[in-house]
This record gives sequence, structure tokens and C-alpha cells, in this order.
Amino acid sequence: MLDQIALFVVLGLGSGALIAAIATGIVLFHRGSGMINIGTAAVALSGAYVYYLLRAEAELPIAVSFGLALVACAALGALIELAVVRPLRAATPLAKLVASLGIMLLIQSVVVLVFGTTTRQAPPVLAATTVVLFGTPVPVDRFLLAGVVVLVAAALTAIYRYTRFGLATRAAAQNQESAMLCGLSPGALSLTNTLCASVVSGAFGILVAPLITLSADQMVVLVIPALAAALLAGFTSFAIACAAGLGLGVLDSLVTLAQSSTWFPTVDGVPVAGIRDVLLFLVIVVLLYVKGSALPQRGALVEQRLPDAPRARWVLRPAVVAAVVGAVALVWLPFDFRNALVLSLIGIVYALSLTVLTGLVGQVSLLQMAVAGVAAFTVSRAATGLGLGFLPAAAATRGARRRGRRACPLPGGARAVHDRLTAGDGRRAAPALADTRCLRRRATGVATLTGMSDPTGLSSPVGQAVVVLMLLASLTLLIRWWVQNRRR
Repeated sequence: MLDQIALFVVLGLGSGALIAAIATGIVLFHRGSGMINIGTAAVALSGAYVYYLLRAEAELPIAVSFGLALVACAALGALIELAVVRPLRAATPLAKLVASLGIMLLIQSVVVLVFGTTTRQAPPVLAATTVVLFGTPVPVDRFLLAGVVVLVAAALTAIYRYTRFGLATRAAAQNQESAMLCGLSPGALSLTNTLCASVVSGAFGILVAPLITLSADQMVVLVIPALAAALLAGFTSFAIACAAGLGLGVLDSLVTLAQSSTWFPTVDGVPVAGIRDVLLFLVIVVLLYVKGSALPQRGALVEQRLPDAPRARWVLRPAVVAAVVGAVALVWLPFDFRNALVLSLIGIVYALSLTVLTGLVGQVSLLQMAVAGVAAFTVSRAATGLGLGFLPAAAATRGARRRGRRACPLPGGARAVHDRLTAGDGRRAAPALADTRCLRRRATGVATLTGMSDPTGLSSPVGQAVVVLMLLASLTLLIRWWVQNRRR
């Protein structure tokens, strides 16, 4: 058992090296610009894809491909500095964090548009040799990656502690106004640190890409453990960020080993997914609880407050008009347009929740998406399995099911077609085949979740009654608003 643990510890050094490199890049970004750049992982992703393009498709030599990919990462870092970081120098930390999230999503979207969603195998850079450890061959590149990231962290620590550039960066991090009075340029320091962070992240993205699946999602997700490592380092210490990143990679590998144990929780014989994400979430929560008050508050010449949130004016008239138009559209539009309208309304609810939480409270959160997914899954399962859930939807679901049973009286549906055709009874299979058309109509859209052919529920009397009530309520509000304005 101990030899297996040691083996998986070594195997975890590969992903741990990339986590440590991304965490080091985050610390570099923060030291130079005061910005917690979530897009650091996306920079590593872009470097890996550029190297793949040059090495696998253009068939350039390894050294040339590696060098050009690093140049591309440096150019991307300069673009981020000039287009995003520098204009937001005097912005609030919240605005910078949202901007870094936009950087990550933009780079990831560009990668998807250029390379597609197909996973690719990145060509290796390091030697593909192995050593025998506990009787099992282990790739040497794991040790090389861990050693390289430790050397990079040690070099950065020495540079920022003993060189003039490092002292200038530390001075600007503590007080930019005093640094400017001493003749230092915060903009030049920020640009240099951004370039270094982009090159380091891109280099390790290239080195680690052959060990993991090269896709637009796989590498970007590693920003979550990298943020945990950077939090543990206080966004200042390269050594702690490196050690924490390697440790989180090893922890992830050990969880993979634990999934093969009998004591690991399972569902229908399959190990429960998401345990590693839960562990990372707990690490981040504990670190925020312990070190939340000690997080650095640097990053702007003038620390501004959040923008004012004035009281909204002229809300009633557009709300009533939009409600009436939406209700009429839900009744008269074809199914595809109604489905698109429903999805648009769901997006509006998301935007409203972000407006309340981020715009008024000043807190960045993506939890709404997860809550919406859990709520949709719960209501759909309750509606299909228990007949519960949102009352109009549940009543419409039961009505759709009753009509479906009357319109499709043959039990078995497509199963009956298969059984009767294999039995050679073509005459009896014909009506069963006709009945499957009804089943397909019922399986349209979100019928796989709710059992309804119309996700709006407007095909039932209850759904139509709800729409009529919405129209009456909107008309009442409109009349009230008109009467109040007449009195004025």
C-alpha cells in the first residue's frame, strides 16, 4: 500500500507542477499590477495550443516551436497589460477581478473558435524515458517538471529579494505614490511582471500539456487549485505558492488512488464524482477564513469606492409593457420561438441576480449558475418522479401525460416496434411505428427532463390560465399607473 501511495505521489507531481506554475504566475501578476488575474491559466492554455500548432501541424523543430510559443505568450501578456490592466489601474479590486474573468473567458472562446472542441494530444517536449520505482515504471518528466518549477520559484524569490528590480517592485507594491516620487515607473514594473508571468505560465503549459488532455476546458480548470495555492502564499511568496501547488497536485493524485478503495463512497458501484473539487473548495474556504483579513490590499493609485447605486426610475411602464408582450408571445409564437423566449427569460433572471449581488453588494459570485442547475434538476425529478414541484408545471405535466396516454395507447412505443419487427409481424408493427411518432413529439425539447412536449406548459388549461392571470395582473398595474399619473 505504501508503494502505491509513493507511486501516486510521484505521478501527481506533473499536474502539481502546472498548478504551481499558474499560482506563481498569479503571484507575479499581483505583484506587478495588484490584479488577481484568473486568466493566467488561459495564458498557459494559449501557449500550449500555439506550440501544438507550430510543432504538430507546421512541423517546426522543438526549440523553434517552444521559443515562438513563448514569444506569443509574451505578446499576449503585453496585450493584457495595455488593454486591460493599465486602463483599470485606478479601478476597484472588484472591477479588476471581473476583468480577469473576462480575459479567461475570451481566450478560452478564441481557442474553441480556432481549434474546436476536439481534444488533442500535445507533442512532448521533455524526454519520454522512465525509471523503475517500487517495481513500476515511472516517467522521468514528472521529476523534471517538479525540479524546474522549484528552480523557477527559487530564482524568482532571489530576484525579488536581492535585485534592484525586485526591490523596486516590492516598493511599488507597498506604496505606488512613494515609488513614483522616488523616480520609479509603476507602469513599466507592471508590464515587466506581466510579461514574466505570461512567459512562466505559457512555458509550463507547454511542458505539462502532453501529460493531460489538451482541450479548452482541461487546463483552465486548474486555476481553481492555483488560486488556493496563491491564497496560501498571500499573493507574495513564490516559494509557498510553488510548494502549495505541488501539494495540491499530489492531493489530487491521491484522491484518484482512493477511488479504487472499497471505503470510497460510490453510487451504483461508481465512485462519487466531485470529491476532488470539494476538497479544493474546502481548502479555499479555510484559507479565506484564516487569512481573509490579512490579504494584501494593493493595486491602485487611488482606491475608489464602488459606483453609486441610485434608485431606479421609470420601472413600472417598461415592466408592464414587457410582461404583456412576453405573455402574448408565449401564447402565440411557435414552439421554437417560445422555447427561445423561455431561455432568454432565464438569462434575464441570471442577470438580475448578478445585478443584485455584484452591482449592489459588490460581491463577485458565479454560484447562481450552480444553484439554477440544481434547482432545475430537482424540480424536474420531483415533477417526473413524485408529481411535485412548481404547481402549474406539475399540473401541466400531469395533463400532458394523460393526453399522451390517450393519444399513444399502445404500451411500449419504440420497444413494441422492435419486438414485433423481430418477430416478423410487420402488420402489427406498422401501428406501433406510427405511435412512436407521438412519442418523439413528446420527447421534443426538454421532454427528457419533464415528460412534456411543451416546456412552457401552455398546451394545458392550467398553463393557459396562468398566462391569462399574468395578463390581468399586468393590465391592472397599467391601469393603476395611468390613474395615478392622471391625478398628478
